[in-house]
Amino acid sequence: MPEDDQRKVTNSSHRKVGDGLPDTPLPPHVQARIGRQLKRAYEDIIAEPLPDRFGTLLDELAKSAKRPGADS
Repeated sequence: MPEDDQRKVTNSSHRKVGDGLPDTPLPPHVQARIGRQLKRAYEDIIAEPLPDRFGTLLDELAKSAKRPGADS
């Protein structure tokens, strides 16, 4: 592995040291505000119905997971 890829990982966030991000997390009130803004931005998408094909695929996946010997 090249030397520049051998960066240490921080214990708390699993980020690489020197990634340009702050070492401390955002304050809770800032995180909450960002969360509210993201919810508002995506609320129309969340309200859309699930396409039939996705529902079918999810049903097939659930059935295959319940079969004995199915890989997890």
